[in-house]
Amino acid sequence: MIYRNTQSAAKKFFAHTSLFILGFSMSAFTVLVLVKALTAVFDASIIDQFKSIYYLTNYSDTTVSLINGIFGAVVTLCLCAVTVGLFFSMFSASKDNMSGVVKGIRLIKYSVIVGLIISVITAVCSVASVSVINHYALKAAAFQQTVSNNSGKLFILAMSFGAVSVILEIAVIRLMIAMESYFKGTSISKGGTGLAGFISGVGAVAAASGAVSLLYDVVTANYKAENFSPASLVSDILNILISISLIIFFISLMMSVYDYSNMFVDDEYFYYDSDDFLWDDDEKFEIKVFPKDEDHRYDRYSEPKKRCRLLICFIPNIPIIQNRIVL
Repeated sequence: MIYRNTQSAAKKFFAHTSLFILGFSMSAFTVLVLVKALTAVFDASIIDQFKSIYYLTNYSDTTVSLINGIFGAVVTLCLCAVTVGLFFSMFSASKDNMSGVVKGIRLIKYSVIVGLIISVITAVCSVASVSVINHYALKAAAFQQTVSNNSGKLFILAMSFGAVSVILEIAVIRLMIAMESYFKGTSISKGGTGLAGFISGVGAVAAASGAVSLLYDVVTANYKAENFSPASLVSDILNILISISLIIFFISLMMSVYDYSNMFVDDEYFYYDSDDFLWDDDEKFEIKVFPKDEDHRYDRYSEPKKRCRLLICFIPNIPIIQNRIVL
């Protein structure tokens, strides 16, 4: 017996409040990313992470909008797939439909795999964009001009957020594989729970730091004259809202991982390894029991009597003395 009842476990797990908060935070995050992508497409906004790709296309407005649209569409589709998979699993669990639960988990797993590929590509483009920004800064300095050089900030953000994103996605993939095996009744596994919980906490702190930094820029109007525009202001406001939704997402994900780990507290008492039941047909088991006529409760009282009987052989053949000793 590997598990007690996956249907009741799935219904209990997907009914937690943390799962609902996670689903709604994912929905809000998806909508905000979609709005930001549309803003970047129609306004041809320059995104620092993609400056290396813009450099290869000579910074034309058409290619900038096209690149923003491609990345925005792919990211939005991945987020939509994850959100749909999560709500589909929650709805299926409430209806005791275990095949639907597994299908939703698989949709999340495949979407996160695609997201992992996008994160790696974005991290590589961001690191390459650092060289492009430095190139234009040096070129402007040669003509005694000054341009904003945020290459150092971009490098730190690319390395930090890129590492958090990649590690979190790997942990979520492992977690989805473990959940799929558990709800299919194949095996009990908590793979990825520890790493996902830890990285969720780190991501919440990083998102909070980013939200504070963006909020400071908006409040103090920290814009260069050539970069200030309604689109840039809207973009920063969207970034703040995205950071807030990420904070809620990471916290709810950490709570959901904790709830999933707690499901195995009771199941550990009912878990039996399949290897324990792999016995040979010829193997016999010896059942050891005490004989029915053997009662060890009277051994203590019978031992002195046995000793007295042994002494009879050493006593002279006098009946009176023998009877007293035996009695």
